[in-house]
Amino acid sequence: MFPGRSAAPGIAIGKAFRVQHTSNTARQTENISASSVHEEQAKLDSAVERARLELREIINSTKKSLGQDESAIFEAHLMILEDPEFVAHARASIENQLLSAQSALQTRTEYFISTFEAMDSEYMRARAADVKDIGQRLQNHLSGQACIDLSNFSEDVVIVADELSPSEVSNLDTKFVRGLITEQGGRTSHVTIIARTLEIPMIVGAKDIVSKVSDGDLIVFDGEVGEAFVRPDAELLTKFVSQKKQVDALHFENKALIGEASITLDGRKVVLAGNIGTPRDLVVLKRHDAEGVGLFRTEFLFMDRASMPSENEQFEAYKEVLQGCMPHMVVIRTMDIGGDKELSYLKIEKEDNPFLGVRGIRLCLQNKPIFKTQLRAILRASHYGKLGIMFPMVSSLEELLEAKALLEEVRIELLKENVPVAKHLQVGVMIEVPAAALISDTLAKHCDFFSIGTNDLIQYCCAVDRMNKTLVPLYSPYHPGVLRLVYQVIQSAKKEQIWVGVCGEIAGNPNLALLLLGMGLDEFSMSPASILPIRKLFRSCSYSHLQSWVKEILELQSASQIEHRLTELLKTAHV
Repeated sequence: MFPGRSAAPGIAIGKAFRVQHTSNTARQTENISASSVHEEQAKLDSAVERARLELREIINSTKKSLGQDESAIFEAHLMILEDPEFVAHARASIENQLLSAQSALQTRTEYFISTFEAMDSEYMRARAADVKDIGQRLQNHLSGQACIDLSNFSEDVVIVADELSPSEVSNLDTKFVRGLITEQGGRTSHVTIIARTLEIPMIVGAKDIVSKVSDGDLIVFDGEVGEAFVRPDAELLTKFVSQKKQVDALHFENKALIGEASITLDGRKVVLAGNIGTPRDLVVLKRHDAEGVGLFRTEFLFMDRASMPSENEQFEAYKEVLQGCMPHMVVIRTMDIGGDKELSYLKIEKEDNPFLGVRGIRLCLQNKPIFKTQLRAILRASHYGKLGIMFPMVSSLEELLEAKALLEEVRIELLKENVPVAKHLQVGVMIEVPAAALISDTLAKHCDFFSIGTNDLIQYCCAVDRMNKTLVPLYSPYHPGVLRLVYQVIQSAKKEQIWVGVCGEIAGNPNLALLLLGMGLDEFSMSPASILPIRKLFRSCSYSHLQSWVKEILELQSASQIEHRLTELLKTAHV
């Protein structure tokens, strides 16, 4: 067994196809004579031009096969290739140090790679793989060596590699490539993003696997578990084959629900939306037939970068999501920075209890110029779709009213500038602080919707740091205090005739999703992969039957009792 880390979910079964890249560091430095300088520079220029044309072709083909956001990966490659610092320095090394084109390029590529790998951000460290990809592409053109071809297989394979480049993965034979395993890489790399888009199971960080397997060895793994098995015995293979058949059958059944309504047998219709972090998530959202976006975590636009995104950068991202989701609604959460999400360029004082400190709406209201820039971008984008805007970490009526006043101030400014803004947009509150849940009857009079963020609500209600592994048993969505707060919020929303949703992980939990539906929840926002299974579940149930669960569950006294009883009731849910 080779332990690794989950990168893309799914069951993979196939024969090993090893990919071992030649290390640039192993290449000897090659010097040239002064008379060969112009010739070597011409070789480098020619390789750059051929790589440029090649990347443009890849951008066009990727845009058609994978979508706009995946093609942007290669647009970024093109930008690095055209960066004067990247190529010009290599040309200077040919002239000043009398290095061959290959040696000069190797030196410059290694410099860029080491710069990225030394950065604190995992996201930025992952960009080193992009530089390697560009460097290898140029080296292939200089040496006349062909790129590794992963586009043509005749049997099921699992590709096992020291690492893979975005170029290699974007051209995979999706008919026969059943899985990817790499010794290096992380969940934020462009390779894993493409793998998830293609729905190819992937494991990263499987140390030394390339040297310990042979081409043709049978490999099985579960991408969610992150463990690969080489040459499995008959019992283990049977287990994985059975799992894959079950997953494939469920996948096929769920696909049949695309385009169908999320409605119970007795006519109760709800919205099943998706949680996203960037516009690139739209591809997966559409594949799973999401009925809009219930949570756009805008802070991901602010993270893993050296400076604040401009108003136009934000506007383009929000516009893309709003246009891509029409006619459905997109709920954009204003930046929820603080706690476990820090920005290196935003000077926030060190706090003893950051999760109870300056975060969410508190940070926004203390940094109004930044907040106003985001609100301007969101309101500008509102013209292009159906928008809901949501404020996080609200704990008082005063915070909500101050945020709404600032939103109105920005709206008036834009209209004076003749910038089109949607006439109708909805303003909501993310209920994740117990105080907000307890005054939800008051808050409901001043907004259009609630979205219950159960991940943090559980944390704050139970006084449990959800990142603390030793406290895992205490962090329970079945806690009676949590469920009573959720029910109170739903009742407050119903009284004021506003809609209410949930955007925490419990939205995709079958037991709890059915209970929430019985409580009267209107919208469920979840991981896209959970949407079709939850739709299938809801379509087999009666709303009136689920309503009968609520009183009994809320009277139970412990999380274990509630979880046990809901598991029993789930068996009776299907009519």
